[in-house]
Amino acid sequence: MPAARKARRESDASVVRMQASDEQRPAGRLLGDELRFHRERLGYTLSDAAQVIRASTSKVSRLERGESPAKPRDVHDLAVFYGLSREQQSQLDQLLAQAGNADLYARFADVTPNFLKRLIRLEATAQTISVFEPRVVPGLLQTEAYARALVRMMEVGLSDVGIDRIVALRMQRQVMLDKGVPTLAALISEEVLYRPYGTAGVMAEQVRFLLKATLTNRVNVRIVRKE
Repeated sequence: MPAARKARRESDASVVRMQASDEQRPAGRLLGDELRFHRERLGYTLSDAAQVIRASTSKVSRLERGESPAKPRDVHDLAVFYGLSREQQSQLDQLLAQAGNADLYARFADVTPNFLKRLIRLEATAQTISVFEPRVVPGLLQTEAYARALVRMMEVGLSDVGIDRIVALRMQRQVMLDKGVPTLAALISEEVLYRPYGTAGVMAEQVRFLLKATLTNRVNVRIVRKE
C-alpha cells in the first residue's frame, strides 16, 4: 500500500462523520455516500470497487450516487474489501435496510399514509418489534385473505385495485421477518380469534398461520385471555 494511502487510512480511521437525517436525504443516498467515503479514504478507484463486486464502474458510480438499488452481497463484499469494523458494517446494514423499506413505501406511495411511512422506517432499523392488538391480528402476521377481508370492511367504497394495493403492501412488509431481524413479539387478545373477518375458512387459515409462526425463533405469539 502506498505511503500516502496508508497515511490517509490511519489519519481517517477515527474520523466521525456528520450526516444528514433520513428525513433530509434518502437512505439509499446515505448508503452510497458512505461507500464512496470509505473508497476514497483508502485511495481506491471506481475500477477497484467494480472488480470486487464483479460489476462495471458505471454501476459502482450509480450505487454511490444512490441511483441504483444496492444488493446486500455487494455492500458486504465492499465492506470487507474496505476493512470496515463490525460497527461500521452494522451502520451500512441499517442504511441498506432503510433503503429497502424506503423503496417499499415509494412503490406503494398511493396507499401509504405518512404515519405508516414512519412506522416502516422504524421497522427497518428495529432489533425487536413488540405489539399488542386487542381487535385484529397484527398486520405483520395477517394472511392475505384475512388482510383483504379486513381492508374491504374498513375501506368502504375503495376499488378492488386499491384494496389489492393495500394488501400487497402488508404482505411485502412481512418479508423482513424471513431475514431473522427484527424478531416479533405479539400479544393478541383472545377476542381477536373469535371476531370473524371473512369466511370461516379465512379465519381457520389465519389461526393456522399464527400457529405456524410460533414454530420459528423469530416470532413469539401470546394470546391474552379476557378476565
